Amino acid sequence: MALASSSPQTGTKAINSTKTEPRIVGETKAGPNEFPYQLSANLSLERASVDVIALSKSAVVAGSQCTFTGWGSDTWNGPVSDVLEKASLNIVSRDSCNIQLDPYVQVDQICAEGREGSNACFLDEGGPLVCGGQLSGILSHSVNCGKKDKPSVYASVFSHRDWIQQKIPSAAIHNTSYVTLLAMLTALASLWSGRT
Repeated sequence: MALASSSPQTGTKAINSTKTEPRIVGETKAGPNEFPYQLSANLSLERASVDVIALSKSAVVAGSQCTFTGWGSDTWNGPVSDVLEKASLNIVSRDSCNIQLDPYVQVDQICAEGREGSNACFLDEGGPLVCGGQLSGILSHSVNCGKKDKPSVYASVFSHRDWIQQKIPSAAIHNTSYVTLLAMLTALASLWSGRT
C-alpha cells in the first residue's frame, strides 16, 4: 500500500495474508478470500496526507451528489486500473432503483448512478461512496459497469453506524487507519452482495 506524505514521496506498508480460518460477521460465516488483506502494522497518520473519514451522520437522500473512488476495471471483467479512478454519482431513490434493477434493494442499501459509462465497475466492490465529505456507503455490487439506468448498490454506513461504532471505539478510529475502517465495512458490504 502506498501512502502520500506531505512531500511528493510515497511510503509502503507490508500486508499480511488473509487468515485461513473462516470468520463470523453478523451471524454470516465467510471464508478467508472474502475478506481484505490486513496491514502488518498500524499506519501513522501524523505525517501522512491521509486521515480517517467521518462516518455519515444522516441518511443520504435521492438527488444528493456523491463521489466514488476505486481501482476496479473500466469494463466488465476487464483488467484493474493502474490509477485510482473517481466518478461523480447521484443518489437514486430506492423505488427508482428497484424498478431499474428488479426489486431487491434493501432498506439498508443506497443506489447511485452517474452519466453513461461513469459508475462503479468490476472489482470496485468495497470502495467508498463519499457524500458531503462523509463516508456514506461501501460498494456492494454494480450492474453492467455504468450502463444507463443501471445504478450501483452500496451498503449504507448510516444504517450500520451504531454497529460500526460498537466494533471500533471512537478513540481507536482516530488512532488507526482509514484502511482498518474500510476493511470492516468491506466485510459488511460483502454480506449484502451475498443476500441478493
